[in-house]
Amino acid sequence: MEKEICKILQWHLNIPTINLWIEFYTNQWDNYISDVHKKFRQNNNCSFKMILKLQGYIDCCYLDFETLSYQTRKVVASFMYLVLALEYEQFTKEYIYYEIPKTTKFILADSQKSFNKLFTEFAQISFGFNLVDLIEIIKYASKFIMLDFKYSDTFQDKISIQRHEDLLIYQKYNQTGLSFIRYRLQK
Repeated sequence: MEKEICKILQWHLNIPTINLWIEFYTNQWDNYISDVHKKFRQNNNCSFKMILKLQGYIDCCYLDFETLSYQTRKVVASFMYLVLALEYEQFTKEYIYYEIPKTTKFILADSQKSFNKLFTEFAQISFGFNLVDLIEIIKYASKFIMLDFKYSDTFQDKISIQRHEDLLIYQKYNQTGLSFIRYRLQK
């Protein structure tokens, strides 16, 4: 059946984008972790802020040409590590920005800390690689961590369900791909 769909669409399929990887891996994290306030896709301010930070850091890093030299999946994993490390209070922004680029001890010496242990298990299950494999990309990503995003209009006391759903589907669909599918369905 999949082959028939692909033939009808004349193989106009999208390769996995950075947004697809973000969506996939944040969903994996949410399934992996039990703490509601440490999840990316829950209907609360903390989760909403985390996903916006993650997306913001990754969007900014793709403005730097050097980012293209790294695998997309590892870029997502590295920024997830940094955002979650801040949420778990493993590091401060200052430590990430000033110290992480100089050393590898943040992973090697602290590998038994609960957060590093937790993320290592998650990375092995979901990404298929170890946290040690991410050291160079985490060092690279750390230079973006001092970016300060302002969410003045974003947060309210209660996030509307519609806004939350919009966030979860944001950039999930390629607009031209969607119009192409509608066109094909009308035939």
